[in-house]
Amino acid sequence: MELANFGLSVVIPVYNKEANIAPLVEQLILVLASMTDDWGIIFVNDGSHDSTRTVLEGFARIERRIKVIEFRRDYGHTAALAAGIRWGK
Repeated sequence: MELANFGLSVVIPVYNKEANIAPLVEQLILVLASMTDDWGIIFVNDGSHDSTRTVLEGFARIERRIKVIEFRRDYGHTAALAAGIRWGK
């Protein structure tokens, strides 16, 4: 997996949040785009059991600045955040 290389990165750990992803992405893109063109969003899916993965993959396909890290199981918020930060460097 290629490292993200954005001037401004937002790391978001998620777990079973399928219904919340779309409104979050829409608002976040508006805010980030008003600040800079060099932005990226790194989602870390922490082993969700709902459709979170599918929703995230859909956004990543249409917006190249959205990246997704998938965990096979729930490792917890701290591990998910750390993985996103490491990957976004």
